Amino acid sequence: SPDHHSFSRRLQQLSDEGKVTPYVFYEQAAQGEEGAVSHYRGRTDLTEIGNKLPVDNAEFYLCGPLDMMKAVYSQLKALKVPDSSIFYEVFGPTKSLAD
Repeated sequence: SPDHHSFSRRLQQLSDEGKVTPYVFYEQAAQGEEGAVSHYRGRTDLTEIGNKLPVDNAEFYLCGPLDMMKAVYSQLKALKVPDSSIFYEVFGPTKSLAD
């Protein structure tokens, strides 16, 4: 939720400076957040924004629960993003997202 969004101010600052284009998904969006620019309600679903992603010229960083990262990884692979452009950090025992 927006109430627990780590580094949200920094992300907004980088966006305001034109350094990143954030697409934020909140499974449980606060009242009034849904429909805000670059904010989406529900689990991460790249079909909603796939045509906006620079898949040929971007790096994708994943951090979160393993099942969520596996789901996003699969969606990135469906968009033809190469493994060399996908970075992630697993909290806990090391696992591969491709498994």
